[in-house]
Amino acid sequence: MSEKETDSSEELRSGVSAKRFNPFVKIKDCFTWYFSDGWDVKSMIKYGAEIFPVIVMIISGITTIVAYIAYIAGHGYKEQIAIMKKGENIYEGAKEALTTKNVDYLLGGKVLPIVSILLVISVLFLIARIISDTKLVMRIIMIIDSLLLVAVSILPIYVLILNHRYTSGSLEQQQKAYESYNNLLVIASDKKNVMIYVALTAVAILTLVILSLIDIEMRFHLKMIAIAGAAHFIVLPLLLLLLENIVPLFIIVVVIILVMGVVVFCLSSMTSKGKHDVDITLTDKNTGEVIGYGDGRINDDYH
Repeated sequence: MSEKETDSSEELRSGVSAKRFNPFVKIKDCFTWYFSDGWDVKSMIKYGAEIFPVIVMIISGITTIVAYIAYIAGHGYKEQIAIMKKGENIYEGAKEALTTKNVDYLLGGKVLPIVSILLVISVLFLIARIISDTKLVMRIIMIIDSLLLVAVSILPIYVLILNHRYTSGSLEQQQKAYESYNNLLVIASDKKNVMIYVALTAVAILTLVILSLIDIEMRFHLKMIAIAGAAHFIVLPLLLLLLENIVPLFIIVVVIILVMGVVVFCLSSMTSKGKHDVDITLTDKNTGEVIGYGDGRINDDYH
């Protein structure tokens, strides 16, 4: 390889173009290096399955930080302290001060639909990866399961559309949405229909999970999706709740520890007193000789 070709290769690997002042060329070169396998469909699917869960985690992390900063800037701790002071006692005040104020940053508002859509896209990339990059039997099963997943997804999508029309549509749209809700309730009132839908949904999801677990690369994609979903819907909301309620929780824990300490002290004192009672000895008033003991034993040597 010539010296010129070597320099070009090094530039490509470092993601830096010869045209240093053109940012678009830099971005293109970076992506060309990242997609080193080429710009074929399989590579796009592979990297798409890897990137979207990471994007979800980044959005979730940033949202959590913003929510906590907003809580501090909104005098959240000062409000809690003011509520605790107004309580009947320090424990009741701490319980009243507990809040879920900014958890809606993660579980509501505009972030929730964005994260939900990104997670759905991640699952679609996973399905596409299984269909495009596994054995023939797995591909066939995944295609059939994809059709089943689409079928069971129609109902929640339809419910979301009805909810949107009912909450933000015109009066006529609200009335039609209300009628459609009633029709769904009539269908759902038949337990047989509900059981069939739940069974089909469970089969569709379990089939996707099992197919993902068989192949090591698909298992990695499934793990990333699960981590991203758990982080956004469980871990980070709990972390935010802990940070927002750290002051009242600390007081509640301290009060519980103090109460438990008092109880343990009282119990240990009662036990100690009982032991002293057992250790009492009975003596003859005249001779001073031991007659018996507080636990009922008698001195056999006493005459």
